Amino acid sequence: MPAVSLLAACCLRAPAQDAPQPVAAWRKSADEVFDDMRRTVRKRDLLAFEKQLAALVRSGAEPRAEFVKELVARLGSTPPGVALNALVERLVQDGGAEAVLGVFEALSTPIFKDLASRELGEKETESRRRILEYYLVRLADRAWAARSAEPPAEALLKLSPELEERLLREVGAEETRRIRCAAYLLGGAGSKRALQGLIQTVDKLEKFPLTKAVVLEAIGRIDPEGAAQTLEAAAATRSEQVRLAALPALGYLKSQTSEDLIKGASDNARWTIRRAAIEACRLRRDLEAMDVLMARFPKETPRLQYDIIQAVFDITGGAVPPDHKEWARWWKKARLGFRPAPRGKQAEDVAKGKTVVVAARPLYFGFEVWSSQLAIVLDVSGSMASSNLSLGTSGVGMTGTLKEGAPIDVAKDQIARLVKSFPARTLFNVIAYNSQVKAFKEALFPASKPNVQTALKFVEALKAEGGTNINDSLMAALKDQDVDTIFYLSDGEPTDGQRVHPDDILEGMLQLNRFRKTRINTIQLGEDQELMRHLAEMSDGKYKLLEVGEKAKKAGPQGKK
Repeated sequence: MPAVSLLAACCLRAPAQDAPQPVAAWRKSADEVFDDMRRTVRKRDLLAFEKQLAALVRSGAEPRAEFVKELVARLGSTPPGVALNALVERLVQDGGAEAVLGVFEALSTPIFKDLASRELGEKETESRRRILEYYLVRLADRAWAARSAEPPAEALLKLSPELEERLLREVGAEETRRIRCAAYLLGGAGSKRALQGLIQTVDKLEKFPLTKAVVLEAIGRIDPEGAAQTLEAAAATRSEQVRLAALPALGYLKSQTSEDLIKGASDNARWTIRRAAIEACRLRRDLEAMDVLMARFPKETPRLQYDIIQAVFDITGGAVPPDHKEWARWWKKARLGFRPAPRGKQAEDVAKGKTVVVAARPLYFGFEVWSSQLAIVLDVSGSMASSNLSLGTSGVGMTGTLKEGAPIDVAKDQIARLVKSFPARTLFNVIAYNSQVKAFKEALFPASKPNVQTALKFVEALKAEGGTNINDSLMAALKDQDVDTIFYLSDGEPTDGQRVHPDDILEGMLQLNRFRKTRINTIQLGEDQELMRHLAEMSDGKYKLLEVGEKAKKAGPQGKK
């Protein structure tokens, strides 16, 4: 029986919630599905299995404890996405301690196996461990989002005393990955018991800035006031990554020291530090925070102006003049009796159509371009010439000269239209990728007329051929520390590069961009891809899906009007 057919049959055997399936019967069904999966080599069948497995988890039909035990036992030999996705579903659903402990055990598994039970090499095993870390981060972030919502949502991660004790021991581990994973979960769950242990760990991590930043983030999520001195000291350190983790948490403190640190950061030469100061102001929500935001707005880059607009809307509930040129005059009067709006009011006002009028921004595939320090990353794999894209039916609107044609041709036209609109002070780069990555420049360069013309020649010469190296092209874009925004276009799944599994790619972006927060706006052509959606979500960017059809027959210049 084909893999998908057997899987469907097994899932159909799952009874409704009001009639729990006996443990023995469930085990038999699970064994049949897992055995069939081991014999499957087609990726499409494995993806279908994964979706069905997630549906089975959500159905509540299986004996829950037994289900987790089965999955944990198979973590070393099943495809990463299958067992791990199911475990995450369980964690988000029930906050199950068995699943968390199972993932922690797998973090130290010396070797993993493939579908044929062959041991994987060191590189593949390390990839599995990175994927495990990514899933724990994803769970912790969702738990934190639920706790910090207004009003707070029901807890997604419930730590039993035994699990909490285990995580507290992990904070003192030698392996930095285990420290990070424990800190993510303790911070996401808001474990008050963990605060002192996390504070004591901070000083031991001077040589590991990423792990130190993760621990500081967890401290800020648990009790900023109880760790004020630790956070303030970290916000004044030389390590940029550590400062980026600590600065936002100062928004929860009302001390003069924290206020001074936020003000100082708002004038820093590094855009990343200024962005963190804006985030702190948004959390602080008081007169002093508004003073900082109002003073910085006219001086800021477009990317940070956008962030300030969002922060001001949040703090005031949208009670600002629609023309930002009137803000200074309005604030001079409004600050005398200023009171922040209740949290959550912004969403209501935005829904009513209130907005801020800012000079028209250039467009790229329908995205407003709020950046003067950007990288444009373009897919030039072979499939970019094998289908047809119509902007008129895509929801993008009729921008540019080429309204319809092969995706690579339409993308070139969109890039040309955008680049020609840049003021000379704009810094930009164009990065093309297929199986390999080819950047026009090593770093951002100014949009002078000669540079623009040379960049357009580079773009025009690109040809659609080869595979899809998503990981390395993202790394190339993020390598330049001055890039504050990325516009990333792809029409397929990753096939080449240092990392190919989508969740492994996401873990890499997590390491590089969790605290820096370069905004990644993604454009997916064709079928919806979770990888592209999650890249945007992780960076506070936006995701756009554009449908493509069969390649139009050429009858002269394609798509020109």
